[in-house]
Parts: sequence; C-alpha cells; structure tokens
Amino acid sequence: MKKLIFISILILSLNNYSSAQWIAQPSSTYLFSLFFIDQNVGWVVGNSGTIRKTINGGISWINKTCNTTSGLNGVFFTDINTGWVIGYNKLFKTTDGNTWTSIIGPPTEWYTDIFFVDSNVGWLVGIDGDIYKTTNGGLVWSPQISNSSNKLWSVFFKNNSVGWVAGGGGLILRTIDGGLNWMPCNNDNTNSLNSIFFINATNGYAVGDEGTILFSNDGGINWIAQTSPTSGWLSSVCFTDLLNGWAVGEANWQTDETSTILKTTDGGQNWIFQSVGQYDDLNAVQFVNSNYGFIVSDTHFLRTINGGMTGISEETVTDFSDIQVYPNPTTISLNIKVNTHQKEKINISVIDLLGINKKTNEQYITPHDNVIKLDITDLSSGFYIIKIETQTQAYSKKIWVDK
Repeated sequence: MKKLIFISILILSLNNYSSAQWIAQPSSTYLFSLFFIDQNVGWVVGNSGTIRKTINGGISWINKTCNTTSGLNGVFFTDINTGWVIGYNKLFKTTDGNTWTSIIGPPTEWYTDIFFVDSNVGWLVGIDGDIYKTTNGGLVWSPQISNSSNKLWSVFFKNNSVGWVAGGGGLILRTIDGGLNWMPCNNDNTNSLNSIFFINATNGYAVGDEGTILFSNDGGINWIAQTSPTSGWLSSVCFTDLLNGWAVGEANWQTDETSTILKTTDGGQNWIFQSVGQYDDLNAVQFVNSNYGFIVSDTHFLRTINGGMTGISEETVTDFSDIQVYPNPTTISLNIKVNTHQKEKINISVIDLLGINKKTNEQYITPHDNVIKLDITDLSSGFYIIKIETQTQAYSKKIWVDK
C-alpha cells in the first residue's frame, strides 16, 4: 500500500489530483500563521506563545521568545527587521526580527488579523466588527467604523488608501480612503470568509467555510462564486500573479484525512487538489514567488521549491520509535539504524530528485536496534531521497552524496 502511495506522488495523477512536492516537518506545537519576507527569511507563530524564525527557507528554525504562553494567530512583517505578532488580545513588535516586545494594543477581546503597508501604517481587526488603524507602527491605535458586529477574520490592503476586510456571514467591506469609510460589497454568499487576498487593486479572492471561493475583478465591489472541489472550510488563499494561486484548509476527515491544498493555474476557473498527505488542518499559506511556498498546519510546517508540482516529499516520519541515517553527507556507504518493536520486512529505496529509483534493499529486521549498511559507491554526487518502508510505516530523508 505504501508503494502505491509513493508511486502516486511521483507520477501525474489522471483524476482530480495533481502530483505534488510538499516537504513536511513535524511541529511540537500547533502552528496558526506565517510570514516570509523572501524565499529564505520567515517566521511562524502558534500555540503556547510559539514564535520561530528561519533564515534558510524553513530547513531549520530558531525559537524566539515573547512574554506570553497564549496562542499566537497572526504575524506580519514590512521588512527583515520590523514585524508584529498578534494573539488573544496580545500584541508584540520587533525591530530587529529577533527580540519581541509587548506593546499596548486596542481594547478588543480578540485580535484576528493584522496588516501593514509600511513600518508605520497598519490595520488590526477583531471578533466584534472591530477595525483599528495605526500611523506610528502600533504605538497608538484609532478605531474605525465598520457598521458591523460580525467577526472579522482577515484584512488586506494594497496601499495606504485601498483595502478590504472579510468575516462572518460572508461579510466583505471595502475602503478607498484608508478606512475613514468602510462600504459593504455585493456578495450573495453567507458562509463565513476566513481569508481575503488581492493581486492588484482590481483582482481579488476570498475563501471561507463550506469550500467557498469568491472572485472580484472590479476592486471588490462585486463578488462571484467560483466552483470549489471541496465542501470543507478554507482558511487561507494567496496568488503570485493573475493566474496562479493556492488555497488551503480543512483536512478531509470523512474519507482519507488528506490535507486540503487547492491550486489554480487559470485565475480560479478551475481549482484542483494537490496531493500532500495527512498533515491535519492547514491554517495558512504563503507563496513569495511561483516556486517557493510555505504552509502551516496543526501538526506540521510544509514547504515547496517548485510550486508544489512534481517530485517527492521528505523529512516525514511515521511511527518508527527511532531511526537514524548517517553519515550525511556520505561518500561510499550509508548506515541505517532502525529501532522497531517487532520482526518485520523493511524496504529501502534511494531515489534521485527526478523520482528515479537508483537503488533498493529488502530484508527482515528484528525487535530493537538494527543497523543496515548500504553500499552507494555506484551513485554519483548529488542529492538523493532515502525512503524506508515497512507494511505500515514510512520514513524519508534527503541525503547528499559527495564524491
């Protein structure tokens, strides 16, 4: 069964799913939001005051601290140093990308989203129709009138004047004067909207509950529904240009628990699933260009360097109590140490980054420690994926062969 799943990752599916490469890293805490300045530098936030920073595209992470153990659900940066993090009536700011200081936020019960157009001007929204604006980097916040008590889940601005918020009951509001006036938009949808994104001042998307995907081509004045292949809630949407976009959301718990990543290459006329595996509900997605994208979920951080298309995933571990692959980098051989609880057959594959199987090894292992030595003298220099499988378990990791 595992081989069938693996093969389906390597070839282009003939049904509604496309082959995908999303590299998964387990997380010890729930992750709720993320923000990347570029393909290398980014931050994720989550449960128990979690703030993590990467400077190598999510390959490794540095834990940062702030004065809270509450959940953090939003993060935004205007440059590599200046950023903000929000949570349950918590607001933190950094001016060096590393050290976080608590600042006094507006008097609303729960901050849900934050957006800045530069280091001074930004907006924050909350659960009671609250909209606040700052013009001094978050030191002072002024209320704006939304004329709504709906929960507001998302805010997005294109410049100092033009912006949108989206929230409960299908509400979308638009401003063209920096929030002095917020006007309701024409929208027949009544499902809660969880994320709103504009490619430019004209073309935008909003996603929400029951698989809702909405599109506007007139600056958000009018919205039309697009056909969605899912009925689960969608939490986040982003586009890199007028044609290419992604939306993520609820795992399909009623069938195979597969996480939901939708992609369009035609401006939303067609949305298709990207196969990604079982990583629970996906909470946020961001692409910094057409190739480099990032996702956070309840249990994982996921990244892609090819738009999520074609290839194999790595760094995923399921149920093995202990496994080590060393040395890495290597020249002539690999040692694979496996600690298992029962006698079982193990399959080892070495695959290049094009998905071609270069070497296989099959044998039985016994309970507790097993060390398998794999000869790789016939492999040329380069990156490979080593995949280790039993009947019920799978592990994969990238290795470097240096000749």
